[in-house]
Amino acid sequence: MERPFTVYFDTSFYIQLCNADDATADDIIKTLNALQVRHVLSETILIELITRTTVPHRDATLVDRVAAFSIPPYRTNEIWEWFYLLVSGKEREEAATKLKQLDDEMTRAASWGLVARRQGNNKWDAELLEAARPTLREYGFPVDFSGDDGQAVAAWRAAAKNIIEKIKQVLPAELGAKSLDWIDNIALDDPQALLDQLRDLLGPEIYNEVEAQHKLQDSATSSEDRPFRVAAGSADAKVRGRLANTLRDTKRMLEFIQHDAEIDLMQVDRAQWEIINQTTPVHYLAEMGLAGRCFLASSLVDTVKRVSELKR
Repeated sequence: MERPFTVYFDTSFYIQLCNADDATADDIIKTLNALQVRHVLSETILIELITRTTVPHRDATLVDRVAAFSIPPYRTNEIWEWFYLLVSGKEREEAATKLKQLDDEMTRAASWGLVARRQGNNKWDAELLEAARPTLREYGFPVDFSGDDGQAVAAWRAAAKNIIEKIKQVLPAELGAKSLDWIDNIALDDPQALLDQLRDLLGPEIYNEVEAQHKLQDSATSSEDRPFRVAAGSADAKVRGRLANTLRDTKRMLEFIQHDAEIDLMQVDRAQWEIINQTTPVHYLAEMGLAGRCFLASSLVDTVKRVSELKR
């Protein structure tokens, strides 16, 4: 049986669908039903909608309208359901607050990863080192790199093991149970050996997912300094929020890559559209041959028009 034509709409599509008047929403839904389009329900979409300011009747309207699609959604994970949006009151506020806090923490963590993967940037080196000192102290890394080499090596080994132990705590039980004794045998001047050991600990599936996420993040932020500003602690809430939005876009892209056999098209915003279609540097989606399956649309009517054109 031929699978439905599947479109991963942007979060903005659902916001527009929710805010549209009844006649417009009905027309959009009827047209997409006529095109036999199946939408995608993912963790990223749900979290972005859940963390918006709660307006119960608006969320109920959206749940009713997506239920009017003739084909049930393709869910990137079977646990996701549209009715999660119907949770309201204190429970919804607490969940939204925790998700926002986690998003902010992950944005900062991703910024450090982005900074570490780039070439040295003298403009930010001093600020980044100062911002890193508390974390270095927390894990036991020496913050003064002068002094006895033997003591420094011992400190680096102990600190590295502290970090791996932290990673171990959040891994699935079958991975977390693995021994970490190997770290004592890794030479500090052999990062490739350490990387190989980490790859073995994580397993190919998790490692490849992390690697793809890094490449998407690198592609989406290659021409800007927001990651440096966030990592250094000099970015204000507005800058951190915009970077968080960009990083959530890369999560959607990763979901697209992971489920590309089921998803035909993905809607992106203008900023990502321009980056995806630039020639230098080549975006990771383009490397994967998926750039041609992305589309830009700013309104409900334009979205339906583009889907109709691309489905032919």
